[in-house]
Amino acid sequence: MSRFSEALSGARPGVKGSMSGPELFWPQKDVDALFSAMRAGMRELNWSLGKGVKKAAWSIANTLGTSTRVSKKLRTFDFDVNDQHRRKLQKSRNAKLARRGMAEISHKFDDPLFVTKTRKGKQVKFRAKNKNAAKKSKYVVIKNSGLAKASWGFGMKYLGSSSGAFTDTTQSARYFGGKHVQVDSNLRGDNPHVKITNSVGYITRAMTGGQHRVDTAMERAGSSLMHQIENTLREKLGLARA
Repeated sequence: MSRFSEALSGARPGVKGSMSGPELFWPQKDVDALFSAMRAGMRELNWSLGKGVKKAAWSIANTLGTSTRVSKKLRTFDFDVNDQHRRKLQKSRNAKLARRGMAEISHKFDDPLFVTKTRKGKQVKFRAKNKNAAKKSKYVVIKNSGLAKASWGFGMKYLGSSSGAFTDTTQSARYFGGKHVQVDSNLRGDNPHVKITNSVGYITRAMTGGQHRVDTAMERAGSSLMHQIENTLREKLGLARA
């Protein structure tokens, strides 16, 4: 299982991510931009150092959550070809029997056989009354659709936000998402810090745009944080956009 971790320190601007392979370091200029936005909030909005670190960490989790796609709710499925052929032949035989007045001994069909595949590519066959019933089958429904996105939302929630990147995620994903994220923080004193650890094994593969979105996360988080600060200042000055 891979682990994706971010550490954000107020005293020393060093931000890195780690997975099951080599550690990943974001470009220093992107790290500097995020800390520059954090200091702007401290200067213009009177944030404490701890609040600045918290806001910066929240922006990173929000950026990564926004960039994480939600998988489809249902697996692809179809009728089993061999079963369809057998049923077609049996239907033809039944029609012949009916024409001979022997319909009472015609074969009664089982429910149609459907075929789907698990996430690991293993073929699964199951019976359902029709396609609508098949859509509700435990073999077709993806219970944790949106787990990766929901996990970042919990990272935001654990930092004190009532909102999270939960759009289009299933109830199951929202429940289990919090079990894949750990937030360690100390926002007091001269060296406040936040560490978010995400243990969803496919977290980077779930990113829209793949690894590129991970590599540019810090830059986008800095821009997002500066945008929030500017909007707050506009509101304070009565210049909020209509």
